[in-house]
Amino acid sequence: MKKWISMLLVIAMILGVMAGCGTSGKGNDSDKGKSDQGQEESLKSEEGQSEAEKTDMLAQTAEQAKNAANEAAQIQAQAQQVIDLIDDIGEITPGSGAVLDGARVAYDALPENVRAFVSNYGQLEDAEASYQEATSAVTAVEDAIDGLGEITVDSRDDMDAAWDLYNALPESSREYVENFSELENAEDTYDTAVEEQGLADIQALIDAGEYQQAMDDGEAFLEDHEVSDESAFQELIDSAHLGLIWQAYNANYLEYTQNELDSLRDTTESETVLAGIEALQSELDGWLAYIQPGNGEILADTTGSGYGELTVIAGSTPIYLRVEKVNDPSSYIAFYVRADSQTTISSVQDGTYNVFYATGDTWYGESELFGSETSAYQTDDTISFTTTYSGNYIEYSIVTLTLYSVAGGNLTTTPVDPSKLHG
Repeated sequence: MKKWISMLLVIAMILGVMAGCGTSGKGNDSDKGKSDQGQEESLKSEEGQSEAEKTDMLAQTAEQAKNAANEAAQIQAQAQQVIDLIDDIGEITPGSGAVLDGARVAYDALPENVRAFVSNYGQLEDAEASYQEATSAVTAVEDAIDGLGEITVDSRDDMDAAWDLYNALPESSREYVENFSELENAEDTYDTAVEEQGLADIQALIDAGEYQQAMDDGEAFLEDHEVSDESAFQELIDSAHLGLIWQAYNANYLEYTQNELDSLRDTTESETVLAGIEALQSELDGWLAYIQPGNGEILADTTGSGYGELTVIAGSTPIYLRVEKVNDPSSYIAFYVRADSQTTISSVQDGTYNVFYATGDTWYGESELFGSETSAYQTDDTISFTTTYSGNYIEYSIVTLTLYSVAGGNLTTTPVDPSKLHG
């Protein structure tokens, strides 16, 4: 470009010189149609010029051409410096401000006649526009982060909006978000707030006696969140479980109470919960001991009085019996025989009876019998009681049932559903 401008100027100067010389020479030759007088005057004028004058004119013209060429070279050199600055701007980021300012200052410092030779000035304008967009985008992210304020469980939407703006930035712009660490810290603060709120919500359910809901919500929270202290949630879940067991105990679901206590004891790591388990176990044991009927205790008798006697001998487990009339099941005697004991029921009314009995390790009451371990049977043979009067004597039936395996025993039984013990 520089060479082209210089050449152009030199050629322009030379043409100007030639045009000046032609005025004193060839101009007369081309005007042959003029009068002889005009030709004579022109020749005289030409002859009147001295060789010195011609030499001086050519020297001046050459000097002017040289000066013009030097000036063109200076203009091009000034323009080229700015062109190079613009070419060196590179990728536009929010950190491009200094290099853009340098190019802009250099351009604005050029004389008006030089600026026209900055051929890539449009690139500078585009770069400045891109820089404005980049810095505005970064500012928008910083403003969003500054606007978060105190982080609570309600801050999620605002935090997500800030993240969306940040993630929309080009990779090259993200490092210029000066308060980005505050957004990262906000995530930690938010997670802590959510955990604390979760624990508070579960505790509130426990305090309200909503134990099953507390357990469900606690387990769901652990499934949905990566918590920093899982043990705190697990302790509350176990506490809710213990509360649920207490509810079952108070509702007299005694076998469920025992089974759940055993299960929770095997899984919990909370010393507080373990202490609660043992407290309930002690109360349950006391209650089970209290509600276990005494040996030979009659729990129901709808038969009326008589003279017959029924002796029952138990083995290593206690037995609950229901002895009901064949022709009237609503007429029955229910009684309890403790383990390794025997009892005799007197005053049995005459009649023929079916014998149902249940056995197991732990008595949970008449509704649950021996819980899930209840084994219920019916004797294959009925038992009968009769009374006869002879003078002053009364003869009545005495029946003995040995309800465990003995050598040579002749009592056979058939398993039945435990509901048979309830009539």
